[in-house]
Amino acid sequence: MPRLFYIALGAAAGIVAVRRAAAAAAALSPNSVAGSLVAAVKEFADDVREGMAVRENELRAVFALEPGEGGDGDGEVGTAVAMPGPRRA
Repeated sequence: MPRLFYIALGAAAGIVAVRRAAAAAAALSPNSVAGSLVAAVKEFADDVREGMAVRENELRAVFALEPGEGGDGDGEVGTAVAMPGPRRA
């Protein structure tokens, strides 16, 4: 009788171990990892956009600019000025 108990216990432990291993393998599959990575990048980009909007509003308040104001009037960002290169010894 004890032999049958230990056989059943071993079979149950084996089934649990196989199911957990399969779940871990599914969680580490390329599709799952890529999906979570894409979600993390999208969340990061949303946080950056939110921070940019907050900072832009702060700068507009400091410089007393209205939304859409601040360029040369055409709604585009001003022309970049070329910076001098590094000095060489």
